[in-house]
Amino acid sequence: MQQKNNSNWLLWVLLIFLPPFGILYMWIAKKELSQKKKKTLSIIFAIWFLFCLGASSNKKPTDTIAENPSAESNQNVSAVTNNETEDEQSSSVNIMQGTAESIEADNTIEESKTTSENFLLNCDLIERNVMNGSRDTVIGKCAYIHITDAELKEITSDLLKEFADNVVADSGYNWVSIMTNTDMGLCFTGADASFAVYGKLDTDGSLLATYGICTLDSNGSYTYTENE
Repeated sequence: MQQKNNSNWLLWVLLIFLPPFGILYMWIAKKELSQKKKKTLSIIFAIWFLFCLGASSNKKPTDTIAENPSAESNQNVSAVTNNETEDEQSSSVNIMQGTAESIEADNTIEESKTTSENFLLNCDLIERNVMNGSRDTVIGKCAYIHITDAELKEITSDLLKEFADNVVADSGYNWVSIMTNTDMGLCFTGADASFAVYGKLDTDGSLLATYGICTLDSNGSYTYTENE
């Protein structure tokens, strides 16, 4: 009885995992099975064998890609490039939206394209309209650049003089300011390059409080004098 059970166990293992051998083994060794049962099992496990072959065939394209590092690498590079392009486009949209919210509708922005060893000249020059008290009439224009607090401390007389000569002098602006994120900076008033006021600035670069003044001397250098 135990031998028969072992024989049946071997038959089912062969039919499930090796259907061709299982069917052959059933017809040769299993004399006790009826012809009808053998035919039924043969049909069932022949279909099962064909199904396994079909499933294996469907996996070949994936296996081919996995075996071809070059093709997979190219696909990864393409995917990364597409993601970077989408990120850049998304960043550009966010920057444009933020800029539009921070200025009035009739203001314009002019970006400085100059490349110089003077970091002040490499900053984007932002231009804005100056409005009257009721803010219904444009009475002039102002301009400013943004720098960090650390960069403000690095401004030398020569750097300031070069900025004043190239941006401030004869520009026609009501004022030109060098601003930091803490609202401290330098303001040239009336497009006059002969002096710059150091103090607290408004969001448009206009003076709110004065702490000192940088005055251009006869030698072409700026000298800072703190308010008493």
